Amino acid sequence: MPIAAYPYRFSDWYGYDKDCVGKIPFSASVTSDPANVCSLSVNQTFYHNGNSGTNPVVGNTVYSDIQGQTKLANGSYQINTQKYIVVNSVGLVTAVNDCTTTTPVSLYFGNSPANACWYSGSLNSYFSSNPTLGSGANARIFTDAAGNNPVTQSGAYVVTVNSPGSANEIICVDSNGYVTSLAPSAGTCTAVPGTGSTCPT
Repeated sequence: MPIAAYPYRFSDWYGYDKDCVGKIPFSASVTSDPANVCSLSVNQTFYHNGNSGTNPVVGNTVYSDIQGQTKLANGSYQINTQKYIVVNSVGLVTAVNDCTTTTPVSLYFGNSPANACWYSGSLNSYFSSNPTLGSGANARIFTDAAGNNPVTQSGAYVVTVNSPGSANEIICVDSNGYVTSLAPSAGTCTAVPGTGSTCPT
């Protein structure tokens, strides 16, 4: 019933739950496609039902309000410079993924060195975990800036298209996107590879 007068009487607080607390705050970006979530600013405050003082983990529910009345929309949210969470349609965190720092690179999938060494067209946009693409550089090639989708086409990729009559610079990449070697010699095709030449596996 309405409070009739001041000061409040003890009976006016009937039904008050002193143990009722809000959800746990955490900082995140706005929702985004996984392909670019790691490039966003972490400048929003959201809430989760997990442990105090922590970021949400898989299985937590995340909310836009401290009372937990409005669940976050499905999507990806960056939670710090190294990680982002994936939220489903009912506000549940289904994954906590690492952000991969990538560098834009221009490549062309030529399949075999025989094709790649003498390719004369344009290059396409890819992303590398290491701007040094040489073998031993621990480089991995992705189709997206967030580093979620490594290339799956193994073979020779053109790095530099040289002038007509000069062979291209190429790298060999395995089916998991890792640069396995420079081929056939120091990354430059010094001679026309024989028919059927392939990148080492």
